[in-house]
Amino acid sequence: MVFSPLSTLQPRDWHKTIHVRVCRKWEFRGTNENSPLQHIDMVLVGNQGNTMYAEIPAKEAEKHGPVIQADRTYVISRFRVCNAKSFFKSVPGQYMLEFTYHTKISVANEQITEPKYIYSLTPFEKLPEFINDNRKFHDILGIITEINEPQWIPFSNQPNPSLRRDIKLTDECGQEIKLALWCSRATQITVPEDPNVKDRPTIVLFTGCLVKIFSEPAPVPDFLTLQEMEAIDPYEFPVTYLVQ
Repeated sequence: MVFSPLSTLQPRDWHKTIHVRVCRKWEFRGTNENSPLQHIDMVLVGNQGNTMYAEIPAKEAEKHGPVIQADRTYVISRFRVCNAKSFFKSVPGQYMLEFTYHTKISVANEQITEPKYIYSLTPFEKLPEFINDNRKFHDILGIITEINEPQWIPFSNQPNPSLRRDIKLTDECGQEIKLALWCSRATQITVPEDPNVKDRPTIVLFTGCLVKIFSEPAPVPDFLTLQEMEAIDPYEFPVTYLVQ
């Protein structure tokens, strides 16, 4: 069987067949993970190392979702090639794949093992350039220096609080950022016993991150005089960059 490289796919390529490994797979449910499923997202990699974003629409999720799994290699045909999304891009590229009702998926006999991971790192010093920029997701590699317990965060625009876990990371130059894991991801991470062991640093890769501005009130002593309370400026909050 002749397989088409991902880099050669064009719109209206209805009769092409690809041999790919599912590098990443996740569900998108909007801002609340308890909301209805909107689509299943994947990053595919071919045997030549080319990558492409793929999507299973919600109406086809029951049919194709259980069949295809992360880190498995498949032969896929009868898919749709369309223009890539302009926002929240996981990998660069002009086109993306969309699974349809007619898409055929079978487990490949020949496995694709390399590359194991697909990512494009954004240096820590470049992160401020992407504050509130939703055109692409960012991949972050850093050393864990602090990891907090999950805590519930209330929001004025939703009835229930959301679970968040804050992690501090440093790069090889010692620059520090704060990374927030939300909802179920806050409890899915494996917590190292002691992230500050110098001879065994915990190095982690986070994919699919967005950069936000984060501010929190400065700590206030338990007891203040009236004059000290009047001198507090409520707008003088420390500002940091939060990657989430």
